Formats: sequence, structure tokens, C-alpha cells
Amino acid sequence: MRRPAAARTLRRMLPFLFALFAVSFNHQWIYRPDLSYVPPSADVSSGRFAKVDLFFFNRGTEAQAEELAKQHAQIDRDSGVTHAHEIYVAADGPDRPVIMQIVRANSEADFEAQRKASEALRGDRIRPVYAAVSKILRRMISVDQFMLPGAKGLVTLDYLAFDHANDRLWVPAGNTGRVDVIDSAGVHEIGGFATRAFELKGRRGFLGPSSVSIGEGQVYVGDRADASVCAIDARTLRRKRCVRIAGAADGWAAAPDAVVFVRPEHEVWVTRGAPPLGIASADRAITILDAETLRTKAKLPLNASAEGYAVDDERGIFYTNLEESAETIAIDIRSRAVVSRWHSGCDEPRGIAIDGRRQIVFVACSNRVVALRDGKVLDSLPAGDGLDNIDFFDGHVYAAAAVASTLTVADFGDDDRFHHVVSAPTMEGARVVVAGSGGAAWVADPAGGRMLRYSSSFSPVAGGSGGGVKRFTRRSSANSAG
Repeated sequence: MRRPAAARTLRRMLPFLFALFAVSFNHQWIYRPDLSYVPPSADVSSGRFAKVDLFFFNRGTEAQAEELAKQHAQIDRDSGVTHAHEIYVAADGPDRPVIMQIVRANSEADFEAQRKASEALRGDRIRPVYAAVSKILRRMISVDQFMLPGAKGLVTLDYLAFDHANDRLWVPAGNTGRVDVIDSAGVHEIGGFATRAFELKGRRGFLGPSSVSIGEGQVYVGDRADASVCAIDARTLRRKRCVRIAGAADGWAAAPDAVVFVRPEHEVWVTRGAPPLGIASADRAITILDAETLRTKAKLPLNASAEGYAVDDERGIFYTNLEESAETIAIDIRSRAVVSRWHSGCDEPRGIAIDGRRQIVFVACSNRVVALRDGKVLDSLPAGDGLDNIDFFDGHVYAAAAVASTLTVADFGDDDRFHHVVSAPTMEGARVVVAGSGGAAWVADPAGGRMLRYSSSFSPVAGGSGGGVKRFTRRSSANSAG
């Protein structure tokens, strides 16, 4: 391999490597050309998709792990595999080797095509290597990186939504004036959304589309810049119609914050302002639109600014938090009446998620997630400072902490208690997470202008001797690279 190409790649990846996989800041990430396989024709610096696999091996198996990596590279070399895999090595404490593999492609579909072609070329020769790896592997984390088109630095990211019917992630990429839709074929761009400059508390930038909700055959997007709500065809990605719910002169306080499809009444409920930024809702109400025409049907007065939401379709209940009173409220969707008011113990409640089957409401505080039933606090999950939007899927709670730079995924058992599954490092500023297909965790990285998808394999690898699930921690020391 030519060292200049590897050096360029390492420099380009350093912020991602150290911030995302800072297993120990006082150890080096070292590029290992002797363990890597890079054909002469490969361009390791290209592609908008990257799969990063982090392998944690059992104590004292470093030499064996590296030998298996060499065998893998040699089999690729002998088989004529056409795509590259780069290997970096770090230390996870004494005699606990960590090997990181990076594979790049233009899209996830291209990666899968390359993987299948490579497996066919390797044939049965690779099976003994895989079997030997599984015997010494303690655990594995897999993270896929999807770069957002046109991202040049910070991208303002707030609400996300996963369309399980079409297996797509919807990402309103505010200051780019686009909504990006990610699926196995790549990242699709829906452009033409308004953007507008803002200045708040000494910060300057641009805002645009910032919220999204999945409906029945349509997806609804709220744009702060022109106070509009748009309906987009969920399959073709074509814009169908847009309406403005306020004028430019009404300011940010009248612009849409959350847009929420409410299935029982086939409506779109819209909250306004930006309460976490100190911008209270202009009308302190929820605006209710017809989901088909987007015409305003009613306003539901709250006398406070709504922050976060969750909808229980089966019971017809809409949940939200009130910024000014730090309450969590339940609204009967059909009567549009507040039927419950709770205090979760959060000083500033943020996101909400629900387990409809067990009637559990999860509320994100600044650094923990609280579980409630009928207003009674059942349990609390520490998840790091800087929480915002959270999610619940298939028995698991997902929380991303912007200050702690941590993703926490925990299950909530029938004993009404959280049970820790895994906590993995993310990026500073990553405060929004949604669950996707198979329980994968999608985490927004605004500073990097990308989405990170953590695999759903949040438990130890079968055959490993580690026993339990390890919680990752950060250590403060200088970054270095070899």
C-alpha cells in the first residue's frame, strides 16, 4: 500500500476515530498496512458511506488477533477481492487488543454488493478465519457513517423520523435547505426548502426544515425559516403541498417546532417556538391541521410552550411537556382536553417516548430518562448530560447525550425497571436518536454533517469470554496517532 494514501485517509478520519472510538485517549490509533488489504486501484478516500467495525478481543490474544487479520488480508489478496479494508489498532487496557476495520463505498447498496462479491471470491477459505475470530472475540460494535449531501461543517439537525414501512430515515437538514432521506440505495435529496439567517445569544447561522413526522403515505415537514408545513409523498419523495402557519414578521416564536401526525383523527399537530433556546411559543397552543389538506382545523390552548411529544394511537392520547411548568401532560386526542398532568422530577423535561402496550411514558431530563405509569415514577436511567429527543422500540429505550457524547440503549423489563444494555461513545453535540430497522440506533452528528447508525448487536458476541456488557468511558488526555 502507498503510505501517502493511508496518511491522507488517517488525517481525514482522525476527528471521527478519536471522538467516536476514543476507547482510551492515552493510546494511539495506529494504521497497520500489514493487516490491511488495499488493491492498487482502490480509492480509500472516496465514498459517502463507511462501515466501521470495532472488534474487542479477549485478554492476551493480541498476537492471535493480528495473525487472523493477516490471514484475512492474504485471502483477499489471493482471491482478487477488489475493495479495500483498512485496519487500525488501539489498546483497550493491558493485553486487551482492539482492532478497527473501515470499509468505504458510495452507498450502503454498493457496500452490500461488494461484500457479497468478496464472499463469493473468498469461498470456504475464509470460514476458518471467521471461526477462529469468534472464539477470541469479546464483543463488537458496528457503526455505519452516512455523509449528508453538501455538508460543509455544521448542519442544524433536530427532529428525525424513521419510516418503518419503507425502511427510510428522514433527516431535515436545516441550514442546507434540504430534507435528506437515507435508505439502502443511498442518500436522496429533497431540495427547495426555505432558509433564513438567525442570531441568538451570540450565535449566528441559518435555519430551515427542522421537524418531520411519518403519516399514512405522506411525510410532514416543518420549516422554521418560512413557518411552513409541507406534505411529501413517502414513496416517490415528491412534494405535494405546503401551507404557512405564520408570517415572517411573526418571528421564530410562531415558527413550527414539532410537526406530529396524529393517526386517530388523521390530523397534524404543530407546536411552535424553540423552548430549549428560550424562545417561547407565540400562542402557547397546539395548531391542528387536517392531514390531507393542511388547512387549520383548530387550536388547542395550553397556556405554555410544548416541548417533545409522543402519540399513543391505540388509546388516543397525545403526550407533551410544558416548558414553563416542567409538567408532562396527556391530551385526549378526540376531545382535545388535557386529562392528566404529571411531574416527572425533571427540571427541564425534553423528549418523550412511550411503550403503549404497558402504558409506560419515558421522559428525558437533562441527564437521565424517567419511566412513569399514570404519573408514578417507576425508575430512572442515568444517560449522561445533554439529552433531548429519545425513542422506544421493541422493549428498548434509546437516549443520546450531547455533552457526555454517549449513546445509551437500555431495556425496560416487566419488573418496571431499566436494565442496562450498552453505552457507546458518539460525538459531542449528538443529542437526537431514533430507532430504525432491527432496532439499530440512528444518531445525528450535527458538527460532522452526518448520520451514524449503530448496529442492533448491543450484546456480547457469542463465544466471547467477557461475560457481561461493558460500559464505555472517556479518559481525558491528549489525542495522538501513529
